[in-house]
Amino acid sequence: MSSVTWPGNPGLVPLVLFEDPDILELRVARLKNAHLLNTAAMLIGLADAGVEPEGRQILKRVNELRKSPMLPVDRPARTKKVESEWVVGATTPKS
Repeated sequence: MSSVTWPGNPGLVPLVLFEDPDILELRVARLKNAHLLNTAAMLIGLADAGVEPEGRQILKRVNELRKSPMLPVDRPARTKKVESEWVVGATTPKS
């Protein structure tokens, strides 16, 4: 049993913040009660929530330095008892 899935408060949903998309191939990505969020989705969510108004611009500048752009990944926990959204609509593209 992983410490992320340790029994306790069933309403507790761990938020796993990650940078490298390879994490989606690891064991933690198979945990149904963990919310997975990458840096791109976090920056977009913070911008949309008004916490970091320049979040999208920061992501754009980061992506300009990368060979392949960092795409947002926001995967909520997948259980019948718990719904997780760290910021509602965090990765909804803006027109």
